[in-house]
Amino acid sequence: MTFDTGNAAYRDSATTGAPKYVLTAYLLAIFFGVLGFHRAYLRKYKDMAIFFLAALLGVLLLIPTDPGFLRILGYVAIAGVVVAWVIDLFRMPALVAEANASAKA
Repeated sequence: MTFDTGNAAYRDSATTGAPKYVLTAYLLAIFFGVLGFHRAYLRKYKDMAIFFLAALLGVLLLIPTDPGFLRILGYVAIAGVVVAWVIDLFRMPALVAEANASAKA
């Protein structure tokens, strides 16, 4: 997998135009969605990083045994990731169509 930096020198011509499939995106979203793997599949690497870091931050903030402000932030971070994940499940066909359209351009 390559990261699209916007610079043509870094693009892999073999995978740049490959079509993305709704079923594959749904499977990634269902099994690894809260980590954002479906966003990486759709070439949205910044979104994937936000999903992953928010989930990681939420889990790390739940580790302290003292219930307090940091633990509340952990719950809020995890809730935000779950809400975004559910929204992505409903928007998946449009997200795949957008990824396929941007690959052809």
